[in-house]
Amino acid sequence: MPYAHRAIIEEHCSKLRELILLQPGGWNDTRSLERFEMLLAAAAARCSDHTCRELIRTIGERAGDLFSEQEHRRWAQGQTSGADYLRLQILRDLDTLAAHLQGAAGRKRRASPLYR
Repeated sequence: MPYAHRAIIEEHCSKLRELILLQPGGWNDTRSLERFEMLLAAAAARCSDHTCRELIRTIGERAGDLFSEQEHRRWAQGQTSGADYLRLQILRDLDTLAAHLQGAAGRKRRASPLYR
């Protein structure tokens, strides 16, 4: 994945993280969901590998539940609300995506004859 694409995806992920931290979800928040989906689609458009696309798909599904009227409730875990659980999972997935992008960049550098 070209550096420019990776940097753009990382920038979108940063904005997604900020949105998740500022918007708690747990209700029908169409404005936040639309913003989230727009940023996620922009990241997905730059993504070329299967792992990246799969993480983005998972993040999108979880955001859909987070910003819904009822779907977030099925994610409740004991004393943790479904909305809080989903927010944590989305943040974890964004971290995984960032690590994957960094790992892919490192693998590409090691394979390049310029770095031998």
